[in-house]
Amino acid sequence: MNGQTPTSKQVRKFVRSKQKHAENGNPQSSSLKLRDIIQIETLQLLSEDPHRFQASFAVYLNQLGEEASQKLKGSLIFDKGQQYIETIEIINTGTFSPVFSADISEFRLTLRFIKIDTVVLPERQELAMKGTFAFFTEIDEVSTDRFSDYRYTGSWHTGK
Repeated sequence: MNGQTPTSKQVRKFVRSKQKHAENGNPQSSSLKLRDIIQIETLQLLSEDPHRFQASFAVYLNQLGEEASQKLKGSLIFDKGQQYIETIEIINTGTFSPVFSADISEFRLTLRFIKIDTVVLPERQELAMKGTFAFFTEIDEVSTDRFSDYRYTGSWHTGK
């Protein structure tokens, strides 16, 4: 964590926390499932070359609801050779209100993934958001999370 190897106690605590969230379907969890975000029936090819294609799609984020989700659009880049989504980008097409008295005028979420062997892992998450809250408070948030130094410490399960 933060450039240092977590202790075994920290790893156990993290795993327990993730299991608890998964079992309880915790509504406070920020976990996003790609199949829930990307409305597959709306995928439209934008461009293609021998290695990748880019497609657009309608976005639905359960946390924001139907009305706010209609103000979002997404695009993805798919690596044809390695068969995985490299990048997902979600931007707003108009001002939306995710919660009472909040108006978001600019929104951009970029998720980048990396494939190591057969596993697709998050590599980078970028969020930029501008708007107002409670009419007087300005929102101007920019955050970047990078994930690196992945190491596999278990045994491979082939499912056989």
